[in-house]
Amino acid sequence: MRVATWFILSLTLFGHAVVGADDSEPKPYSPTASLQIFTDRVAASRERAQGEGKLQLVVLGGNWCHDSQDFAKKLDSPEMREILANKYVVTMEDVGYFELLDRQLAALGIPVLYGTPTAIILDPASGKVLNRGSLDAWRSSEARSLSEAVAYFTTSPDWQEATAATPQLEAVMASIDAFEVAQGRRVTNAFQSIGPIMSTMGKGAPSEAFLTRWKDLGGLRGPLPDDIRSLRKDAQQQLAQDPESIALSFPVYPPLMNEQADTRPSP
Repeated sequence: MRVATWFILSLTLFGHAVVGADDSEPKPYSPTASLQIFTDRVAASRERAQGEGKLQLVVLGGNWCHDSQDFAKKLDSPEMREILANKYVVTMEDVGYFELLDRQLAALGIPVLYGTPTAIILDPASGKVLNRGSLDAWRSSEARSLSEAVAYFTTSPDWQEATAATPQLEAVMASIDAFEVAQGRRVTNAFQSIGPIMSTMGKGAPSEAFLTRWKDLGGLRGPLPDDIRSLRKDAQQQLAQDPESIALSFPVYPPLMNEQADTRPSP
């Protein structure tokens, strides 16, 4: 696969910055030639984490992604190296141009990639994702400090999720999870439709086709994690006010360009 070389393109509104990676750029994320290679590496890290009594940390990044490069530097800092050595077994995986993204997410048990990098913290014994409520936390790594990384990986706020207090709340939370899964499928499909455009981009400014679709996708994946958190918070607040009645209003997002592909010209 040819690695594209691009100018730095800051897209903070849409979750991360894209940067080209030429041969001089570090490549901290392991390429994934096949789903089997990916699942084997993840399984090996899970087995090692379980054996060492540590958590499993899988980072999905892109060697072409500026925020992914920044996050890798944060993890390699003296402060983070000590935390990681004591608490985690780490696997750094490259999403490439999203060719295997849907199957990578399924293998990890997460509903969506909001951006790169995405850090997934798992209990190796159960495979449970411990930070599902903040999977978007590091997609804008450059905008966050090293001290924030130290705090997050020492005690992430959503590692200990509150147990649903009533069957009704449990059902509502399940409906929110289902909503995230459905919207996450749309995000994944859009990433995978953009991937081929990214793979053909050479040195120079990003193409208009890429920019248009990237901005289009940002209209969904940008607000989605905050909307999910708001829905969960709203459900908890309603439960406290009236244990018998919880009514949520789910946001509606417009169709993405790839969802209208049959009516649009090819990029």
